[in-house]
Amino acid sequence: MGHWCCRECGNCLRKLSKGVLYFTNFVFFLIGLALIVGSLYVHFTEWSRFFTGHFILWSLLAGVGITIISLLGCCGVRTGKKRYLCPYTTFVFVCLVLQVVAAALFFNYNGAMDKAKDEGFDETKYTASTKKVMNYLRDEFIAVYGNAGCTTAAANATTTCKDASWLATFINDDCNDPAQGSTNTTKCEDNYGGSNPEANKVYCQCRLALKDQIEQYTGPLAKVAIAFAGFELILVIMSCCLLCHDRTEERRRKELEQAVGRNSDYSGANAYAATGSEAGFYLTPEERVRQQQAQNNGGAMGTNAPNLV
Repeated sequence: MGHWCCRECGNCLRKLSKGVLYFTNFVFFLIGLALIVGSLYVHFTEWSRFFTGHFILWSLLAGVGITIISLLGCCGVRTGKKRYLCPYTTFVFVCLVLQVVAAALFFNYNGAMDKAKDEGFDETKYTASTKKVMNYLRDEFIAVYGNAGCTTAAANATTTCKDASWLATFINDDCNDPAQGSTNTTKCEDNYGGSNPEANKVYCQCRLALKDQIEQYTGPLAKVAIAFAGFELILVIMSCCLLCHDRTEERRRKELEQAVGRNSDYSGANAYAATGSEAGFYLTPEERVRQQQAQNNGGAMGTNAPNLV
């Protein structure tokens, strides 16, 4: 009875694992296709000016990788073969680790910007990590400002961006709001040694607004990354369950084979293994067909056998 309960629980867990893995790999397949289509669209349209070539390339490669791995996962669930499940499980585990690292980076990035705000954006008080984050933010803002074709009128300090109206709206509405004003703006402008002082001046006025806008997105993204990491941990556990079940079944089949003295094609005694017995539980579909045929033949002989009495 105990063995039967354990076996049924194992069957339920295996079916649940297969259902979840099928659904998840289908979702991953759609995500991979979306990344491929999105990367190609950005590459061949004017949006390519707002993203670096490396970012587009890595997005495309990520989409291709996710698509291939999702198909590999479906094959592994369908066949239960280790040659499919092992690389799939390894890939999902690597993604789990990378997402945890990404979430940590998001939190550190937000923490560095909070420290800059606490110091009144006084660059002389920045720590090494805070200075690195704020310099990166400055470089990216200036690059986007230039690629969008933005100009700021000196008379009324109104910014226009011919290729990115959303950026002009952000600068005019958020950065010039007195409630969003920042200190040490003059020092920020004077310490700049780059080739686009106009964009740097706008950046210095937008630091607080940029911080609030970035944290509005990176905070939820970090939480989503952690949630996905937890879900991927479940996928790893379910994949390992399928692997372990396959290995356990293979080992027990070999033990039963040795116990009853069967050969590798499971003929002979295996054909008459009781379906409800432990040996019958490990029959392959082909063996069950042979078993049923043997039972049918035996029943026919018993019914139609000649009466020799």
